[in-house]
Amino acid sequence: LLRELKHTNVIALQKVFLSHSDRKVWLLFDYAEHDLW
Repeated sequence: LLRELKHTNVIALQKVFLSHSDRKVWLLFDYAEHDLW
């Protein structure tokens, strides 16, 4: 869903990394210049 979402207010998801041995998931997003704080 995140890969297909294209909107100016949503950071694009670039890649998903899966580790089957220790059951972890990493998501790689575009750089965000500002945070929400």
